[in-house]
Amino acid sequence: MTGPGPVAASPASSAQRRIHFLDQLVPDGAVQNITRALDLRGDLDVTALHLAVRRIAGRHESLRTCFATVDGSLRQLITERVPRLRVIDIRDVLARHGAPTTGLVRALTDQETTRAFDLARAPLLRLTLLHTAPHRYVLLMSFHHVIADAWSVDIFLTELAALYRAEHTGEPACLPEPRLQYADYATWQHRMLRTGRWERGANYWREQLRGAPELAVPTDHPRPARPAYQGDSYRFAIDADVTARLGELARAEGATVFMALLAGFAILMHRCTGQRDIVLGGTTSGRDRPEVEQLIGAFVNMLALRIRLDGEQSAREVLSHTSDTCQDAYDHQDVPFEQVVAAHGEVRRPDRHPIFQVVFQMITEAAAELSLPGLIATVQEVDRENSTYDLVCTVARTGERFTGRIDYDTDLFARPSVEALAECWLAILADLGRNPDRPIRELAPYGDRAAVTAVGQAAPDRVPDVAALAGPAVGDAHDEVLDPHGRPAPVGMPGELWTVVGDRRTRTGRLVRQRPDGSLVPAYLPERPAGAADTLDATAGVDATEAPIAAIWCEVLGLAEVGRHDNFFVLGGHSLLATVVVTLLQERLGASLSLADFFLHPTVAGLAAELTGRPAADEVDDDLAEMLTELERESR
Repeated sequence: MTGPGPVAASPASSAQRRIHFLDQLVPDGAVQNITRALDLRGDLDVTALHLAVRRIAGRHESLRTCFATVDGSLRQLITERVPRLRVIDIRDVLARHGAPTTGLVRALTDQETTRAFDLARAPLLRLTLLHTAPHRYVLLMSFHHVIADAWSVDIFLTELAALYRAEHTGEPACLPEPRLQYADYATWQHRMLRTGRWERGANYWREQLRGAPELAVPTDHPRPARPAYQGDSYRFAIDADVTARLGELARAEGATVFMALLAGFAILMHRCTGQRDIVLGGTTSGRDRPEVEQLIGAFVNMLALRIRLDGEQSAREVLSHTSDTCQDAYDHQDVPFEQVVAAHGEVRRPDRHPIFQVVFQMITEAAAELSLPGLIATVQEVDRENSTYDLVCTVARTGERFTGRIDYDTDLFARPSVEALAECWLAILADLGRNPDRPIRELAPYGDRAAVTAVGQAAPDRVPDVAALAGPAVGDAHDEVLDPHGRPAPVGMPGELWTVVGDRRTRTGRLVRQRPDGSLVPAYLPERPAGAADTLDATAGVDATEAPIAAIWCEVLGLAEVGRHDNFFVLGGHSLLATVVVTLLQERLGASLSLADFFLHPTVAGLAAELTGRPAADEVDDDLAEMLTELERESR
């Protein structure tokens, strides 16, 4: 890679195309926002802060970048538009309303977190400084993921501290100039893609994922046809003694602490699904070249980690297999995830992510405090209110301290179920470290939260018709919720319902969860992928309304004709071609159509019906609307 200097436009990188595509699935959404808050106490030099931001934007072109589709190809455009530091003094509003500071700051933070970016307009970074009290400030930083990743945010904060100090004191910042810009990396990657550099790696992933099943994690609610990507987070601590024992075990097996944690998580997924073949998503920094380590940009790549296990394996054997799986994945981590998806050949579905819906990752967190002259500066991560996957389990490591967070799709999971998952995982990790040679089916006795479900008389919200399966009721009749190994499932965890009458046990085939009060509620399995029935009558001719749509399909797919019920993705279409189709429909037909609409209706007939109109979006009310409106008016 070389750095010839600033450019006006360049190809988008593979990661940028993936993130841009996901952003288009949720028009006016904020799923790809990365938000941090910096709490500042002391005498803040606002001018120095403003100048420091401008200097960072001058150093990193990605902070001045926007995107446009040119001839069906996504391009990144480097502009001279630098991020603006917006200052809002909320002290007068708080005084007029007699409101607590915390509530308004939280409302403004939530507002910023859920505010969408227009990817066609630079900059894709917003900075808002809230003046909350004398010598008290909160700096809200919101990056769009298309121009930054978590590593990039740490770089931004490090440079912000150095450049603020330089502007405030007049001393030099001593920051080395970037050797490259992100556009140089994207151009290099584009050239590698055109030369087929990753074909061998793509072949590895094709074989590695051949026949891989979908991970069927039971959910609390049926999966909606159109995801809303609404989410929440559950945070928890991981005992230091547990991670110490896992570290010792990992070192003895030539593995890492991450691999031991992942092995425990795979055991958890095996336990709650009964599956022996599990594919989890993982992440890699994508910064395997020293030239890009200090660049701000979207480098992160996704990995598919396929782990096979059964109840007779020991925890040590699962760790060894997990270690081998990770090492093989790392050897092929440079293949962009989009190439992996294409090699796998999975038909895209509008209601889920390709290849995997559950992600496990570990991050190393930077120091929580920044060194700023005259200030106490503390970095605060902002909880996400959205989720791009069903479940994302993140382990954060700060020195020798580990904490966990599970981000979950609230359309699928209730918080008690996520809490139960976390608790079961922690129990598995503790037992894995103490008893690595024990078969995994015997790991982690459930303890206080686990008990055979004996609920007595049927409650109103119990699974219906269960009693009828057991025959006439007798005095010692009860129900049990069992895991795949026939052991009692913990409260909140899915299991199969069995009815017990005397010495006779009868399985019902029903998947349920037990609530803390002893009542039972259904657990839902993912629906099976659409099969051949979806393409019936696919050869029927299109009518006059559908003809222009079919013509665009033929042009993009390189086909002579398409049927009105042909599935775009079965015909060979993929996410990037879908973006081209949507753009052409908008340009040529004036169609009001989003990428999400296209995925939901991937046939010519379905699109034609969808374009007849759709209901208006719901209005959202805010309890703090009056104060927020005042601040918006005063800050203009």
